[in-house]
Amino acid sequence: MKEKVLITGIHGFLGTELANVLSEDYEVYGTYFNSSATSSSHKTGRCDLRKLSEVKSVLDRVRPSKVFHLAALSDPNTCDREAKLSEEINFLASRLLSELCAERGIKLLFTSTDLVFDGRKGNYSEEDEVNPLSRYAEHKLMAEEVMKGNDSASICRMPLMYSTADNKRSMVYGIKEKLKNREQVGLFTDEYRSAAHVNCASKALMKVSSLELGLVHLGGPLRESRYEMGLLIAEAFSLPKYFIKPCLQKDVKMAAERPADVSFDNSVAISKAIQLRSLSENLSKLNN
Repeated sequence: MKEKVLITGIHGFLGTELANVLSEDYEVYGTYFNSSATSSSHKTGRCDLRKLSEVKSVLDRVRPSKVFHLAALSDPNTCDREAKLSEEINFLASRLLSELCAERGIKLLFTSTDLVFDGRKGNYSEEDEVNPLSRYAEHKLMAEEVMKGNDSASICRMPLMYSTADNKRSMVYGIKEKLKNREQVGLFTDEYRSAAHVNCASKALMKVSSLELGLVHLGGPLRESRYEMGLLIAEAFSLPKYFIKPCLQKDVKMAAERPADVSFDNSVAISKAIQLRSLSENLSKLNN
């Protein structure tokens, strides 16, 4: 009989891919709150993670050995506009889940964000000082602090993620479709990330679940701007680069302040044989 695992936010971008990756070795269960998904090959159900009774019910019914906590209110602008809701979902619900998992001896994998850094330095390691600029990042960091008190929890800081498949939730798809339609695409030249393929990130999370790691960065191997990524995407699909227009993040007014460079130092992950491929490597696989 396969070991049971539970994924919160199973119908999200990462959750969908993680469920497929884990299903090869585990019996996968999942929760969602708001979802347009109409079908799933996994056992899923609606759960408000802010409610003690609902979370206890799911954990006691499924009895998972591991919980992958992906559910979040993840748009920084929305979180800044709706700070109370962000705190409820990104911090308080995470704290509740951590407490209940600890009581039951369940391994907990918590996905945090590269945005906990202020972006002034780049190439951030797990030892670097954090300084969140947005409510989203602030509440994720508050949840991290709770997880540090749970000996069975691992904190996985995740980067910008993408898919090279035709997935409308991926930046690759969005840029590709606009270029195919000869539409202008404005991409930041002053925002740097360590982007990772969602499939590679899912496999990395599965690997971490079998290790004793308190905190780990799971980013791609390169520091790249969104503009640089856009040029790689255009080249991979033989689309015109002319329509990709460089622009500056600092010139675009948004509700949430965004850090300029939150690229990762992945040394800890690499030391554990966790290594994610670059965007160019993943795009080149499409042509081989």
